[in-house]
Amino acid sequence: MRKKITKKSLSLIFCLQFLLLSCNKSDKLIKATYENSIDSIVVYKDKNGHIECIYNILNNKDKFVKEGICFLSNGEIDYDKSRFLKIDGNKLYYFSPYNRFYKIGTDRYVVFKGNDSIKKDFSNLELLKLSEFNFNENGVIENYDKKIPKIGIVEEIIFLDTLVKSEKGNEKIIETIISYIDLENLLISKLKKKSGIKNN
Repeated sequence: MRKKITKKSLSLIFCLQFLLLSCNKSDKLIKATYENSIDSIVVYKDKNGHIECIYNILNNKDKFVKEGICFLSNGEIDYDKSRFLKIDGNKLYYFSPYNRFYKIGTDRYVVFKGNDSIKKDFSNLELLKLSEFNFNENGVIENYDKKIPKIGIVEEIIFLDTLVKSEKGNEKIIETIISYIDLENLLISKLKKKSGIKNN
């Protein structure tokens, strides 16, 4: 029987995953820029001063991670270690470290859940009914601007290859990750405006 996991624990898992997968070579926080009272941009650099990872973190007591982008040594995005959304025309793309290993619709499901009445700090999230929109097998929501609210969460559910024994026999471990998303305040959009990062 699957153990119930709270949204708080899921977000903490997300944060820990990024710290373990992306920044294990850096143990020093180089820069933290507080843009406003809602969220912060946190930048990690290696010992040579090259940017390894950039996170957008909510300024609440739990410090939930909204999005995270990591980089290769040549400055291009390291998609195997990043989790973020990108808008291209009328399409909304979701990128995750699991993209290469688990196909959406088969071993993984990604859903945007939103409501335009959600506050920017997400403090009323659990009080509202959320509309749900599935990303397709390519990690895209077509014509997103005509369908979905501008603020919400992305829920990524992965049926991992790892098996555990249960009363019903061997079962796959199910991992759920939640990202807090404001489509008017995406991390990739901020970075493009400020630094002109490479994006292939």
